[in-house]
Amino acid sequence: MKDFQADVLDREGTFLLFFHADWAPPSMKLLKDLKEFDALPVMAVDVDEQPKATSHMDVRAVPMLFLMEDGAPVRHKIGYHPTETILGLLGD
Repeated sequence: MKDFQADVLDREGTFLLFFHADWAPPSMKLLKDLKEFDALPVMAVDVDEQPKATSHMDVRAVPMLFLMEDGAPVRHKIGYHPTETILGLLGD
């Protein structure tokens, strides 16, 4: 992701925004799970590679997953959650 404003904040529609880190095993497990997740588009952000995006979204723990609608966060989950829980996030 080169431009957080254009790629995320100005993006229309509903999508998942996922903050992760290579050094956090739960992040890597969720990243693997999300590669097979097809309910919504997923945008993955490495917190070490995108510190400004991480700060902008006030990410203080990884993994952290946001449900986004038209560039705005609607809900979020912190930590590893199975895909069934993520689907619940969409239906709340």
